[in-house]
Order: sequence, then structure tokens, then C-alpha cells
Amino acid sequence: MNLIDRFADIFQLSYVAKDRDRAVDVARDKLGIGNFFCFDGKCPVRTRDGIEQLDLRVAVANTGTHQFEIIEPVSGPTWIYTQGRDLDRQALALHHVGIAVVGPYARWEETMARLRADGDEIVQVSEPPAGEAPMAMFAYVDNRATLGHFTEYLWWAPEMNGTPTMPAILQGERA
Repeated sequence: MNLIDRFADIFQLSYVAKDRDRAVDVARDKLGIGNFFCFDGKCPVRTRDGIEQLDLRVAVANTGTHQFEIIEPVSGPTWIYTQGRDLDRQALALHHVGIAVVGPYARWEETMARLRADGDEIVQVSEPPAGEAPMAMFAYVDNRATLGHFTEYLWWAPEMNGTPTMPAILQGERA
């Protein structure tokens, strides 16, 4: 499948910032986005170096059928967010577009297999919880050489009612 066909399910624009709170202020004042839900995200991810703990400060705002996300990398494999970016010059720097993987977990597994078969470089993927059914999964494909940004594939369990955010987090409240 070619890349543009995959973009049919884009639901998110995501930006990286040196200071999440300052970036939220900029998004509110310059873009009119004021309904951010802010949280600290911590999860294990699989990278080229194995499983590592990733810590982020995140803000998400749903606007219609799309989501605007701001990520402040804190610790762990943060190179994916900072490499090649001058975060001192910009309040917000485009990082990735998010593509929804809709359906059962098997659809997520099929998507990952297709990406690998197509030769896409998956540089970071969430590690499913041991012994539990995952509620959400994400993976980053490095499209910087062709598109200038990463592409994130995000799956969430159908019981999350179609809320494309982090596991157990609904817009503005905890599940």
C-alpha cells in the first residue's frame, strides 16, 4: 500500500515543544485551541536499543474529528522528538501526523506486519502490558527523508468509545 493511501485515516497533528505549558498558551492565543487536557505520559517503548521507559508531558485537544497534540519530551528515548529540531527557536515544531488504526487488536497486528513488509522503518512502538490485553498502542515510522516528519499509527480498544488519546484517558477526564 502506498503512503498516501495510508493517510486517509489521519486524525491528529502532533507538535513537539521544549515547554508544553508555553506551547499550550501559544496554541490557545494564536490558534484558538483552548480545550487541552494535560497529563504526564509514562510508558515502556521498544526501540532499536530494546525496551526503554519513555516519559513525556503531553497536551491533547480534540477539535471536531481531529486532535491537536503537544509533546514535551522529558526522559528516555527522546531523540525521536528532539533530533534535528531547534526547540529554542520555536514554541511548536511539527513532529508527526497520526493515523488511526480502527478495529480489533488484530487490525493493529496486521498494520504493523504490513508496514514491516513494505519496508517502513518503525523506530519506536509501545510495549504491550505483560499478561494484559492492550488498551492502546502506538508506533512511529520515520518518514523524515521523504516527508520531513514521522508518521504515528495509533490503535485504541473499541471499548474506549473511539476516543483517540492515551490509554484510560478521555478528553478532560480520567476513565
